Amino acid sequence: MTGTARLGRTGFAYGCGLTFPEWYKAFISTYHHYFDDIPEQDTNEPLKNIRDMYNPLLCRIGYLPFTWDAEYGCIWCIDVGSGPDEDQQAIYEIDHDILFGLDEVHTDRKQLQEHLVLLYPSFKAYFDHHFVEKG
Repeated sequence: MTGTARLGRTGFAYGCGLTFPEWYKAFISTYHHYFDDIPEQDTNEPLKNIRDMYNPLLCRIGYLPFTWDAEYGCIWCIDVGSGPDEDQQAIYEIDHDILFGLDEVHTDRKQLQEHLVLLYPSFKAYFDHHFVEKG
């Protein structure tokens, strides 16, 4: 899938002002039916667990947080700030403790990238690895 759609303050948006990739929107809209690797989407409080991962620094610089690692020490995020091509929007992780030491206002993309660990080249690659190859 390619292309993105700007989401308003209703539906999927949680106030970070980022464009949600199509793969990600499809994923979170169907999560409740199957997936264990991403925080559960309670039907009574849609996206509550995703809202809990909101980080102003990550979002300001263009990284969309979408899950925690297995130990809840690292946030996984999609690099939506790299451009609209979803095939180029890699998935990274960052130790959430590092975020406490970074200035939310003055840290730039290059400074943040020094702390990011590349996990997958795209959300589709992540999805394929976890749900097709492991299937």
